[in-house]
Amino acid sequence: MICDSCAKRDQRIRVIHQENKGVSVTRNKGIKLAEGDYLTFLDSDDWIEPGLFQYLIDEIRENDSDIIQWSYCIDSADGQCLSIRTPGIRSLKDCNCRDIAGFFSTVGYVWNKMYKAEIINVSSKQFDKNAALYEDMLFNLDLLSGGYEICFTDFIGTHYVQYSKSLGRKRTTANYSLGILCLDRKLSYLRKFDIAEKEIEKYRAREIMDLSYNEMKPNDRDYCPSASIVQMIKSKLCNVSVFRLDKKRIIKLFILKLLLLLSRFRRIEC
Repeated sequence: MICDSCAKRDQRIRVIHQENKGVSVTRNKGIKLAEGDYLTFLDSDDWIEPGLFQYLIDEIRENDSDIIQWSYCIDSADGQCLSIRTPGIRSLKDCNCRDIAGFFSTVGYVWNKMYKAEIINVSSKQFDKNAALYEDMLFNLDLLSGGYEICFTDFIGTHYVQYSKSLGRKRTTANYSLGILCLDRKLSYLRKFDIAEKEIEKYRAREIMDLSYNEMKPNDRDYCPSASIVQMIKSKLCNVSVFRLDKKRIIKLFILKLLLLLSRFRRIEC
């Protein structure tokens, strides 16, 4: 195997062979066995720029931070750079709804961050092995809520390869519940900062709208939302004010209500 061959040439590389138990179990195994001062995670189909880690170590030490986040490029499967994502907003103080969305759009991943090993070891933090989605966001929110400092750099270090189908795009009945759990964690974190409550509520309403719409839109013939998920969506929408939505999401709200009305017939077909 390629990994075993690399390990023979470089004693710093350790290869662990185990049954496929999912990304969270694998990462937790890596955390347990790691011996260095810093930890980072890389997805198997992505790649990083040469010299990235030395650059990050210098930056995190200079900023006296616990976590560092860098920029990344989204590549197509044939290697073309589709877009570049930078950290964007770097402070949540006095931010608005759009700023909050921008912050969470990149802070929720672990493959564009490096962590001091001691903050993970001290907190005994692990990835939730039962979460098939949002495990990165939940991991980072727990660390950030613990008061650890994060710094940012515009250095493009990771190339995230985007395929037409991936685990993140697969819908299951559990994903909506996980999305709501993750949203609740985000809201708790936001309230630690000096942010106007009306902006937090706008963000909450828009996230519920997006989560609910993505769950119900009929773009997957093999998936039917369960009756319990449909009821949960209806319950969440009761607390969403149309005045907190932008024009695009107001249109989605009317489409969503129609989809909810039709959902009983679709479930019969399923």
